[in-house]
Amino acid sequence: MRCILQRSEETVEDGRTWLRDASGGSVCFRLSTRPVEQPGRTITPDLAEQMIDDGYWLRKPGPNADVVVAYMGAVGPDAIEAAANHHQKKAGG
Repeated sequence: MRCILQRSEETVEDGRTWLRDASGGSVCFRLSTRPVEQPGRTITPDLAEQMIDDGYWLRKPGPNADVVVAYMGAVGPDAIEAAANHHQKKAGG
């Protein structure tokens, strides 16, 4: 994905409202056409806020996690597969 953001010099940076900033500017996203299956889940108010504001755990790491794979967008299936491969190799399989 490619993102281009153009803003005026008067804009105050705000991580929560940058997309809908009243002072104007433009945003361009280059999106993938790769279909990505969405996980079935209940969208709680807390999860909805995390999705909009920053990010959320697909699987929250346990206390003995040795790696965390962070991703976004069309590379999700590849990242999930890589994490599963890592776990399988670590388990000796």
